[in-house]
Amino acid sequence: MKARYALGLGLIASATLNAQVFDWAGQMGYNGNQDGRAIVVDLQGNVYHSGYFIDGIDLDPGPGTDIVSGAGQDGYLIKQANDGTYLWGARLTTNCLPNALAFTSDGDILVVGTFTGTVDFDPGPGVANMTAGASLWYFVCSYSPDGTWQWAKKFGCNQPVYEPAVAVDASGNIHLTGTFTQTMDADPGDGTGEVFNMTSAGSNDVFITTLDAQGAFVRAMSFGAAGDDRGVGIAADPAGNVYVTGYFAGDIVIEPNGANIALTNNSSSYNEVYVLKMNASGAVQWAKSFGGQWYDEGRCITVNAAQEVFVGGRACNSADLDPGPGTFINPGSDAAFYLKLDAAGDFVQAALSYYTNLSDARSDAIAVDASGRIIITGHFNGYAVDFDPGAGATNYDTNGNSYDGFISVYSADGEYLWSRQLGSLGTGQEWVQGLAVDAAGSCYMTGSFSAAMDFDPNAGEFILTPIAAGYYDAFVLKLDPIGLGVHDQTRSADLRAFPVPSEGLVTLLVNDPLRNASLRVMDMTGKEVFRRGALNGDRIALDLTEPVEKIRTHAA
Repeated sequence: MKARYALGLGLIASATLNAQVFDWAGQMGYNGNQDGRAIVVDLQGNVYHSGYFIDGIDLDPGPGTDIVSGAGQDGYLIKQANDGTYLWGARLTTNCLPNALAFTSDGDILVVGTFTGTVDFDPGPGVANMTAGASLWYFVCSYSPDGTWQWAKKFGCNQPVYEPAVAVDASGNIHLTGTFTQTMDADPGDGTGEVFNMTSAGSNDVFITTLDAQGAFVRAMSFGAAGDDRGVGIAADPAGNVYVTGYFAGDIVIEPNGANIALTNNSSSYNEVYVLKMNASGAVQWAKSFGGQWYDEGRCITVNAAQEVFVGGRACNSADLDPGPGTFINPGSDAAFYLKLDAAGDFVQAALSYYTNLSDARSDAIAVDASGRIIITGHFNGYAVDFDPGAGATNYDTNGNSYDGFISVYSADGEYLWSRQLGSLGTGQEWVQGLAVDAAGSCYMTGSFSAAMDFDPNAGEFILTPIAAGYYDAFVLKLDPIGLGVHDQTRSADLRAFPVPSEGLVTLLVNDPLRNASLRVMDMTGKEVFRRGALNGDRIALDLTEPVEKIRTHAA
């Protein structure tokens, strides 16, 4: 029997095969507000997401119900199968705000966030109470894949703290960053003989703390000046290096662990972005900064196996995103951006959303998939917001002062591929705060929405409406990459291909004529085996026999 191999096509044009297509979506609502904050997907394709709710929540994002009541602001953790089937949900009580998720080296799920008062972190019949100090404290909690509580740790100071971020390295070490004021004990021990106090230089300072796989303290460092300095995003590479981004106001010197790196803030009293790299022993290898004359922020960060660093956030008017001697200037108003640095921290490429009117936007989450595509999500408001940083235009408008979410996708070399606005059908507030990608290139997002919203970003329709009028519901959304497989599957009306399956001769039909489009052919691993440019018209005949033979050879 002759074997047939899946053929994946990527078409860069107004009708594009680099788009993501709707798979499924769900909502978590009830009385009061619900807000999705973080999402991750494991190697088996299971999806975990978390956030908080007020008064109550239906933990089942699907047609079933799993309603729990709350008292104040409670946290939640939900697990779904890859097809969206609800597996289990857990409530974390009370006054608890999960903000970040990661997997341990054993495959358990880490939940990181802030809490006040006394919280029971065991959602089962047991009790795992922890009590915060006089203000918000940080927590780190571990659960098994079936939701069983494993352990919990806390640390903090007697002043408000802000949302933390977490990353786990290949050795299982847990790395955290966030913000503190005055004096904080970074050691999550019981406080009797296990103390690692750090004192801020000003209103807020950055901390970076490392715990081992069981949550025991390893080391910590801090830096800052008199202004508002924050740790917001953190990542780790396979070699154990750790990368942190955030923002700072005023000049700072990063001194701990043998480093003495000065970063100058050129915006006077406003924010600039910093990015730093530490090795597996905690020594700072390099630190970079960039920005302009307003409130620039590093919000998210990821890294690939080549130690290339990808940062997302907000870049304000005239911000220079190149931390080196070159320039990459934002010519518009507040823009969502991504920035790529090489292993030495030098500028490689960047992209901005461009504005023709005063607007507000930022990237809150960033990911790089197995094929090297760069994906950012976040929120924006304004009119004629162009998410295509090239010569083309992909403009989106929000309604009045409302915010909408977005997703933007770029190729590995920085070419704009695709974007979509994720917003309500009327006037509402929609936020995308969590993003994950799997090995197949599917994207998973979570956030919140306050009015009826179509979660299918293409020609289809999948509308969800918040359960309680006037409040936010949390959502979870999965988008799949477009590809041509060995079965004839329904695709977006923008593009059709025949015959499917094919031995190599394929005809593409598109609704909107292509103008100087390009085509990429990938095997099932995401490896590119063919590229062709200068495609024009609405009917294109392709001879892909050679790429098919390459795929067949590679798969043999």
